[in-house]
Amino acid sequence: MSHTTLGKIAGHTAEEIAARLQNNPDVRHDFQKAKGETEFYADGVFIHIRNADGTAQWMEAKVGAYAKRCRALFALPSEWATRILPEPSVVSAFAAIKKGVRS
Repeated sequence: MSHTTLGKIAGHTAEEIAARLQNNPDVRHDFQKAKGETEFYADGVFIHIRNADGTAQWMEAKVGAYAKRCRALFALPSEWATRILPEPSVVSAFAAIKKGVRS
């Protein structure tokens, strides 16, 4: 599969997910009702792509998630890698691809 086809599929899928989340009030209500403390995670990366017409472009892919989890017991930094955290009671994840500047 070509890189342009993958890009089109990813963009179309992201649009479908965004529309589903905007039109689904249960996502927000379920999150508000869930027990635990709110957590937020986010990350992003710039990707250099070549379009079907031969032009190059930078795009930023962003991902994030909101979660709720009951607090874990206190742990020293030396114990962080081995302790087991409680499972989240709810997770709401999102992703977006933002077009950048053509080069």
